[in-house]
Amino acid sequence: MKTNVYIDGFNFYYGCFGTWADPICHEFKAHGPHKWVDLRKLSETLFPNDTIQRIHYCTAIVKGTRRDPNKPVRQQTYLRALRSTGHLRVHEGHFEVRSKRGMLETLPGCSQNPQCLIGLVDVSVREEKGSDVNIATHLLRDAFLGDFEQAVVVSNDSDLAEAIRTVKGDAKLPIHVVSPHLDIVRELRRAATASTVLNKRLLPNCQLPSPITLKDGTRLLKPHGW
Repeated sequence: MKTNVYIDGFNFYYGCFGTWADPICHEFKAHGPHKWVDLRKLSETLFPNDTIQRIHYCTAIVKGTRRDPNKPVRQQTYLRALRSTGHLRVHEGHFEVRSKRGMLETLPGCSQNPQCLIGLVDVSVREEKGSDVNIATHLLRDAFLGDFEQAVVVSNDSDLAEAIRTVKGDAKLPIHVVSPHLDIVRELRRAATASTVLNKRLLPNCQLPSPITLKDGTRLLKPHGW
């Protein structure tokens, strides 16, 4: 079956490498995190009886921090490597820094002084923007243009439920959700034709080569710690 895959980059990253309730994440931390994932090979491994036609990878572009100024360098190296694998499109979102007001859940050091705990506080938060919209947009466009016979969404973001429900109900096409987290949120389970939790033990065998030589002769090396 002709299949398109739509991957929520940050949901995939944190589900595979940052969910510390998952013992496999601890194994990755101890023996190499396997972040240099070949998404085409992983998709073909998950759906061996289907033809993986196109992969859409939606992510947000990170910025360096004082503690980790090379974070964007590692990300751009990986994105360049992914683009070299063929039939894979990277759709870039962004982060926004916003001020929000809310109640403190963790008491600060001034908890001995009740006056400091009265009312709401302002906090600065970084929010990813664009990935869920990009996934939904390309998924729906491709569905109604007849670009696939089956879709796979790799995410556990409930915001995608309506787009998934529309593909199944209105476009009359099967759509499979693969959650990179330990569970699958109820909204996605109900919306999709089928759903499953990603078997992370597949990741060590679905890695890009290092180095990768691009068409212009540039050699990309797997970043340290990846």
